[in-house]
Amino acid sequence: MLRKLLSRFRRVSPAAPETTPPLFLPKDPAPKTFEPVIVRSCSIRSIATDPGALVADISSHVSVLSEKARYRREDFPAEALQLYHADLYRREVNRWGHAGFIGRSQQNLADALSDAGKALRASGADLHRDLFEKMQTWIALNPEDAADLTGEDEDEAPELSRLDQQFQALEAEGLLVSALAEWIVTQPWLEVVEDSEFGRAQRRAVTTARRRRESGAAETIADIDRFLSNPANVGFGMAAASRKVPEPVIHIGCVQHLTTGPDKIAPARWMRTVAGERFGVLIEEGFALFEAVPELPEATAPGPSLAELRRLRFDRIDEILFHHPHKLGKRLSVIPTSRAKLAIQVCHHLHAACAIHLLLDRLPEPATLTSASVHSIGKATDGGLKAVVMIVADDATRAFSAMIDNSGATLLSEPDHRTLGTISRNEIETQHKMLRTG
Repeated sequence: MLRKLLSRFRRVSPAAPETTPPLFLPKDPAPKTFEPVIVRSCSIRSIATDPGALVADISSHVSVLSEKARYRREDFPAEALQLYHADLYRREVNRWGHAGFIGRSQQNLADALSDAGKALRASGADLHRDLFEKMQTWIALNPEDAADLTGEDEDEAPELSRLDQQFQALEAEGLLVSALAEWIVTQPWLEVVEDSEFGRAQRRAVTTARRRRESGAAETIADIDRFLSNPANVGFGMAAASRKVPEPVIHIGCVQHLTTGPDKIAPARWMRTVAGERFGVLIEEGFALFEAVPELPEATAPGPSLAELRRLRFDRIDEILFHHPHKLGKRLSVIPTSRAKLAIQVCHHLHAACAIHLLLDRLPEPATLTSASVHSIGKATDGGLKAVVMIVADDATRAFSAMIDNSGATLLSEPDHRTLGTISRNEIETQHKMLRTG
């Protein structure tokens, strides 16, 4: 397909005085109204026996509207976001522990902590709130250690592990999900629909929300930014790009635990690059790229297409791995974790997502983004920062590279390196300001 893509890529206050109160106080602004949050009727009926159903419906609504309609925080009722993050805290700690929750929430940790804490207080889940506040204290006392957590099994924090044990004892009684459900069921913004209408009602909500957006720019930039701010995507993408023939990433799947050495099992992320199937593993040296080898030599079934990948529910690993198991092959490359973190900061500083959106938006033939992965970062000729981003578009049938620095950005076609367009730094900054004020 694009096996030889980028084959020629070069690496490159005093107290205020008392005043007389006004005779007429200004009226409070009218409260903001929100679109209803859709839940199933069975979730309301079964709240006494299955409180998790109502909590799951609301979490699903927030997730779907955030991902598919690009809802922002101000588009949701505050209590809905508070419940969502409290339930996220519950689910993540159950599966990954407190260290996993922190690591997997790095991109919006402040909001997650604020929302979840408010929900635990409002719902009266005092025992859970006590553990939650101890976790917050640990974060405040150990900011560097907290920032280094990635949500993978390698995370180590003994103090948090002790909280995990106490949390599991509480979870055995099912207290938190019951408290959250009993609190949230009284909210006026809930809309109850018949079970059979739940999916259609959510799709209608997504369509309505999209139509309200005056421009699709924010959605596109958010898509690009997710690729350039996710540590796993950036780290494993840079590992793939560091090979002698760079391998732009097409897709990164979810985690499977595989044998990585004698008596050692570690989480591995299935990946597809333009060169084939790979595994990404976070090891001591950093983000490592491995071959993905079928366990059975005779297993020759082809991998799924990009269209099939998009239809997979929750990136189910058994479907992604072509219906037969794979194992780790030889290690191909590794990128230090610190390098990936620096790349995220550089892309953020240069507003790389805005730059890539503008470059793709000006192509004579529109391009639909499939993935974006950082090739390299470094110093530009003027001494400032620069980033090179590899772009795969239109279901991996087109490829580009974006060269971004303090002077602007340039889009090249791949693999022939033809210049397709340039934009100035002023244009990038203008687009970024429009997002902030929009």
